[in-house]
Amino acid sequence: MMSSLVPAILLLQSVMIAPHALLVSGGDQTATLDILSQDPASVEVVLSSFYALPVSDSAGHVVLETFEASSDSFPSAADWIQPYPRRFVLPPFGRQRVRLRVAAPPGTADGEYWGRVMVSVRPRDPPATTDIGGGISVGLSMEVRTVLPFFYRRGRLTTGVELDGVSTTIAADSLVLRPRLHRTQNAAFIGTLRAVLRDSAGRERGATAVPLAVYYSLSPRLTFPISGLPAGRYDARLEVVAEREDLPVGFVLPTHAVSGSATIELP
Repeated sequence: MMSSLVPAILLLQSVMIAPHALLVSGGDQTATLDILSQDPASVEVVLSSFYALPVSDSAGHVVLETFEASSDSFPSAADWIQPYPRRFVLPPFGRQRVRLRVAAPPGTADGEYWGRVMVSVRPRDPPATTDIGGGISVGLSMEVRTVLPFFYRRGRLTTGVELDGVSTTIAADSLVLRPRLHRTQNAAFIGTLRAVLRDSAGRERGATAVPLAVYYSLSPRLTFPISGLPAGRYDARLEVVAEREDLPVGFVLPTHAVSGSATIELP
């Protein structure tokens, strides 16, 4: 069972949740989630689970793709997650520990199974209304949701990632890189993508690093501002490593780093 991570903060309702990613592995069948209210009013909290994967859209933005129902082709643990309690009221500045039990079916094969846990928070009391005239009153009730990745691991798991080339385009005043990443082995790759842009003299002209999770394939978008850079040849060096500063040891499966590069001519 995983220890607490840096809290995820639900703004507006001032509710803190920790950890912000959940892992159940080995002999453990439960995980815990701490929910802390910093709101001076009572809030209602509801937990649910569903199956979704991070994918890159046509522009390279990473989004969650959800599936209405899991099938045998999906390594889904969404239906196995049982929160206790599932629904409750947090008093002002209250705290609640939720236990998430994983009820994997008998005979579940070794492997890594995925899900998402959603925490929905809304005011306990009805919202105040405003009279806008004509006998019409308007009230605004806001619900804030946060989604946490969930991993269930069973048996011996390994991971890896391949970097299958990098596409480059110039959009307005930015250089856009789109590396093509593919997971290998039998578990999702969790790590960090780093990129450095250098000019023909080897001087560093930009650097970036983004956390990522490659469940199957991913082609994320990296951008470098190029306004003010002189025309000429530039080299982008990319490295994908199994490291995450925001996750504890044990969550990230070890594997070797992979690297790639691309050459760009700026007009």
